[in-house]
Amino acid sequence: MQKIIFTLILLSLTIFCFAQGNYYDSVINLTGQSLYTALHSLISTNTNNSYNGSKAFLFQQLDNVDGYVTCIYTGQSFYVGYNYTGSTNPNTEHTYAQSWFAVEDDPVRRSDLHHLFPTDSNVNSARSNYPLFTVANHNSASVYYSYTPWQSYRGLSANGYTVFEPADESKGNIARALLYFNTRYYDTLTQQNVNMIPDLVIWNEQDPPDAIEIARNNAIYEFQNNRNPYVDHPEFVNRIWTTPIS
Repeated sequence: MQKIIFTLILLSLTIFCFAQGNYYDSVINLTGQSLYTALHSLISTNTNNSYNGSKAFLFQQLDNVDGYVTCIYTGQSFYVGYNYTGSTNPNTEHTYAQSWFAVEDDPVRRSDLHHLFPTDSNVNSARSNYPLFTVANHNSASVYYSYTPWQSYRGLSANGYTVFEPADESKGNIARALLYFNTRYYDTLTQQNVNMIPDLVIWNEQDPPDAIEIARNNAIYEFQNNRNPYVDHPEFVNRIWTTPIS
């Protein structure tokens, strides 16, 4: 059994390295603002503007395992078969809320799979467009999903603002999705008086990319022709955000 597990890990690493190729050669030695700006240029190659196409790929292939998809916030599985397009429940979560878009109703932002995930429609509504940030007191949270495999919360931050805290199991994925979105589009991660970046940096460290997230990044690259650099190189997060970004 140990030999099989080692072989699978080695295979995943081989595929991971092959998929990246020389994608990061021009940025690998940069830090701070220079790295941030260079990554923006590097990943600004996606032009897909078909939201329906993205949803079909999301539910039918990208996150579909034997006909099931998993809610990013609760870990709850839904059987959707292979022709589902995310129109009812579960539906599609934009981790970077559409109401935050710097360019209103931009179809490229809306269709960008790097920040789209299957979600229980009720949880999606509860999250609304609240910042993704730490709830100060889980015991007084207004939404507590005790009936699901993972638990997310909606409540008040330490500074008294309403926020939505994703489950520990998905915090890293969500952090890397939001940091990608900020880098790709320069859309701000300060929303409703909450600067999300400090928590996102911590979540990236606490919940590093696993084989599933890496494979997902590779599949999105094949679909829309750009990568999430923070999945490939989570260390880029600290190399950028330990230096002030203008």
